[in-house]
Amino acid sequence: MEPIIDDGNLMSYKNLYDYSCSFATALIDQGLQKGDRVAILSPNCAEFVIAFYGIVATGGVVTTINSGYKEREISHQITSSKCEIIIVYHTLSSVLKKAIEISGKQVETITIGSNNSDSDEFWNLVLNNKPLVDVDIEPLNDLAAMPYSSGTTGYIHTTTDKNPIASIDITIAL
Repeated sequence: MEPIIDDGNLMSYKNLYDYSCSFATALIDQGLQKGDRVAILSPNCAEFVIAFYGIVATGGVVTTINSGYKEREISHQITSSKCEIIIVYHTLSSVLKKAIEISGKQVETITIGSNNSDSDEFWNLVLNNKPLVDVDIEPLNDLAAMPYSSGTTGYIHTTTDKNPIASIDITIAL
């Protein structure tokens, strides 16, 4: 059984692990430090999963941005989450550019290109780095993700790191 099937392409657990660690190495080489916030603006795809696990492996904090959001909502999340890097799917680059302008923040972007092309910045980072991550992570104390709600009652907002734990506890109790 493969953990990822994306457009008919299968990815093994070993490849997922190696790609995520290679991406983590690339982020560390670019200066990402434990606790730094990184956003992912992408539809569901293999690169989303690789980026998520890669960021967590660095000790970074992931915030996922809904790929259906418009500029104002993306700008709000960029500002609120204090992200420093944004992984963006190529078809969402123009909306992200406008959102960054609205936010007034300086953020680095890494683009997920189409079809693993030579101009694909994301895959170039993954394939040109070795999976050599060794970061001291304290799972009970270090924040891994900043999930945001859909904002049905106003602006989008983050939940606390205790919300997922409470949800799991409730599910187990059922």
